[in-house]
Amino acid sequence: MNEMCMHIDRIDAYHDAALNPSDMAWMKEHLRTCPPCADRLRQIEQISQLFADTAQDVMPFPAKSRLLSTVRAAVDRAPSRFAWEMTGIAASVLVAATIWLATVPSSAQAGANWERAAATGGRSLQITPSTTQPTETQFASWVVSDLSENQTQEQP
Repeated sequence: MNEMCMHIDRIDAYHDAALNPSDMAWMKEHLRTCPPCADRLRQIEQISQLFADTAQDVMPFPAKSRLLSTVRAAVDRAPSRFAWEMTGIAASVLVAATIWLATVPSSAQAGANWERAAATGGRSLQITPSTTQPTETQFASWVVSDLSENQTQEQP
């Protein structure tokens, strides 16, 4: 009986009538001549009978009804709760991005700061408080004065 048959894995499908008709007929004939497969089928039938004989508790109708309504309510609530959570996250991201954009200088302002630092050689600028950005004339005069200073320093 320690012999194993290569068809033993199909016994479950035969028992459950999950094979096509020609395979069912072939397996029925095979079971007559193969003791390992026949033993396996008997084991499966005994287990099936044990399950069939077991008393099943039947849930009363009102309890089934309450359970079903609770499950349906939970399922109906899940998508709307997810949508509210995603809306809250999106709103938080929008608020954070707005605050960040309000506090970060614009790229035009950053460019003006770089130009100002390059034109003055790191010296502080004399800009009137009413003007935050240098005019083209101021910028040109700084460039000319800086070039003049460099020329006088280079000449011996």
